[in-house]
Order: sequence, then C-alpha cells, then structure tokens
Amino acid sequence: MNFINKVTDYFGLGTPIWMQSRKSLFIFSCFDFLLFLLIKTKFFTINSSFRLLSIAISFSFLWCLISYINGRYSYFKDIKYKYQKIYKLLINTMISLSIIYIFEKFIIIRISDIEQFGRNSIFLIGLISFIIQSFKLIIFKKKIAKNKIFLLGGEKNIQDFKDFISPYKNNLNITFINLSRDNLKLLKNQTVLIFEDSSDPEELNYLYRNYLVLNLTILTPCKFCEQYIHKIPIKYLSKKEYQLNEWLIKTDVFQWRFKRFGDIFVGFVLITLTFPILIFSGLLIWIEDQGPIFYFQIRTGLSGKEFKIIKLRTMKKTSEENGAVWAKKNDERITNVGRFLRITRIDELPQLISVIIGDMSLIGPRPERPEIEIILKKNIPFYDLRHSIKPGLSGWAQVNYPYGASINDSKIKLSYDLFYIRNYSFFLDLLIFFKTIKLVLNMKGSQPIK
Repeated sequence: MNFINKVTDYFGLGTPIWMQSRKSLFIFSCFDFLLFLLIKTKFFTINSSFRLLSIAISFSFLWCLISYINGRYSYFKDIKYKYQKIYKLLINTMISLSIIYIFEKFIIIRISDIEQFGRNSIFLIGLISFIIQSFKLIIFKKKIAKNKIFLLGGEKNIQDFKDFISPYKNNLNITFINLSRDNLKLLKNQTVLIFEDSSDPEELNYLYRNYLVLNLTILTPCKFCEQYIHKIPIKYLSKKEYQLNEWLIKTDVFQWRFKRFGDIFVGFVLITLTFPILIFSGLLIWIEDQGPIFYFQIRTGLSGKEFKIIKLRTMKKTSEENGAVWAKKNDERITNVGRFLRITRIDELPQLISVIIGDMSLIGPRPERPEIEIILKKNIPFYDLRHSIKPGLSGWAQVNYPYGASINDSKIKLSYDLFYIRNYSFFLDLLIFFKTIKLVLNMKGSQPIK
C-alpha cells in the first residue's frame, strides 16, 4: 500500500478534492466528446486513416471546449426559473453548434478529404446533447438530503464561521448542527468540525477517545474550507497547520518536471502564435502617445527572489512618477489602447519570456511588486507561503476572484493561492488553463472591483 501511495504522489494521480464539485461537468463533457466523435465518424464506419481520425478527435475536443467556454455545462445558478435555464441552454447550444460548423467549413478549405457535417448530423448532435443537458437541469439536480456536519466550539466562533460560510451556503448542500452533550449519541459515522481553542474539554476528549469506534471524520475550519470551498482562509490557518510539511514542494517528482516541460513547450507555442498580435499591439501603443511599447517591472518570485517581467505598456508614460500604487476601477492612468489590451489580457503575453527562461510558470500565484509586498507582509499573516512555488501568468486566485487592488483583496486571493500550493496537480493546472481561456474570451476578471 505504501508503494502505491508513493507512485500516486510521484505522478500526481490522487483524486483531487476540487473534482468533487465538478463531477457533472466532467461527465457531461465526456458524453459530448463521445457523441460528437461517433456522429462525426458515423459510428466509426467510415474508412478513415489515422490522420482523419485524429482530426475528428480534435474537432470533438474543440466542441467540448467551445461548450465549456460558452457555459453549456453550467447549472445557470443565477437564473431562477427552470424554463429560463432551458432557454439559456438552447441559445448556448445553438451558438456552440454554429461556431463549430463555421470552423469546420474553414478547415475543409485546407483539408478537403475530411468527412463534412451534413445538416442532419449537426442537428442530431445538438438535439441529443441539448436533451441530456436539459435532463441535468430538470431531473439530475433534484434536491437531495443535505449532509450533516456537527460543530463543536464556542458560540462566537461558530457564529463567525457560519457568517463566513454564508455566501457559499447555496452550493454546499450542508446542514450545520451545533454539537452538545445532548446529541453526542448521534455522531456515529458523522463529520465533526472542531474549533479547538473554544471547545468544551470534556466533549473534545470524548470525541478523541471514541474517534475509531464512532468512525468520525474530524475537520478543522481550515480543512473544511479547503475541502468544500477550495480556499484556505488566513483567519483559519493556525500556526500548527502552517508548520505542517504539506507546504513543502517536492520539485523532483514527475509532475513538477512535467510542469516545467509544459511551461517551455506551451510558452514557445503561444509566443509564436501570438507574435503578429504583439507586433500590431505594439504599433497601436506607439501611435497613441509615441511612448515606449514595453514596460519593465520588478516582481517577487520563487523563495522571495526578485526578477524582471516585461509587459506591453497600458498606462500613460507619467503614470507612476510618484511611485507604485494599486490600479483602480476606471483608472484614468490607463490609455485607450491599454484598456483594450488589459480586457483581452494581450498586455500579459510578453511575460511568456519569463515563463520560458524559468522565472515564472504558466500557472501559479501572480507575482507582486516588492514595494507593495512590504505592505502586504505587514498586514497578512503567512503571506510568504505563496513564495514556495513559482509565480504564474494565471492562477487559481485569478480564475476565482476578480482583479484585486487592496489589502483585503490580497487576503482573499492568498487563500486561493494557498489552496493551489497544497493541492497542485497537472489536472488542476489544466482546469485553470481552460478557465483562463473562458475568462479571456468573455473579457472578464481584468478590472479592479473598486
């Protein structure tokens, strides 16, 4: 068993906790992939070469990617009525089908021997996929019995925790029950969340003495947040948990070597494909105010080591004459061209050079400026933990929280960065990569919230 665990750790094959809330997305995207591939190849009855089969697989993957970016796999939680959700799903399905259909027509110009979609085939894909997705919205998402979690601790600590969790309450499907001596008998096979510093000593000793007999799952607030809301808030990260060796990064294992290989390979591909965009963007920057095209800036990276990044300039030439400050919503220092470059994230593309040479990774905590970090370290405990891993172009914080421009924003973003550090895997990087594409194409997350 120890050998299996070592192999799992080395290759990063453990089942990630962030997958629990994304099972349906994975299941329905796999179904869509198989459905598209079967209809595209007419249930593999076409006598296709390996090349044509590879093209069909690529189209299937593209169909799933477009569907994900377009929100077809969402539950549309912001929409109240089911018939409105169905309508939204219908519109998204039609848009996704149109994109893939038009894209195929462009490809056929180059590769004339691939099997074309007929109207019946494209309609069949859309219809079957739409029906299955509708089933998910109407039937599959029925209300199920809520999981119980017992809370042991002082009233103030418990109430503060409930207030902290309340924004996530609708997605958790959990009932919280305050633990007392009257309901200790109900704990068989249950989960208990313990606030050790304010818990009743007798009740606490009872739980630890009968831990195996009762088959308990015991969580700290930190572990709960990590498992259920996929972040590690600083307010619940105790010194005891901070000192655990779970924060040590074993960079010699396969997944970290593979990550570095992916950084170099994808970095070269992206910078090659986007080179014409960089040239055109640079020309627009120069035309607007005849200022420098690139902007060089010192950032803090792995182990607190400083390095220089390069970006396309998006602010006016005199924007930081009085020193570094956080960006703000509708910042007047941003140029007209710069505003578009920021929304589309084109200004970040030159940082691929830092990725290729090894100062950064494609995925990781965003590197901060040293002068701003001085302020953050004074106000945010455990801030240095984010330096235990290479900074990235995008990260778990960037795809889960808007552009941060305050100490409080930095605290929230750090909670996501800490989750990423403790739960890194190739598949989490892949998820962040696709979520980043979705954000970029929807032009979201690039503006400060204040």
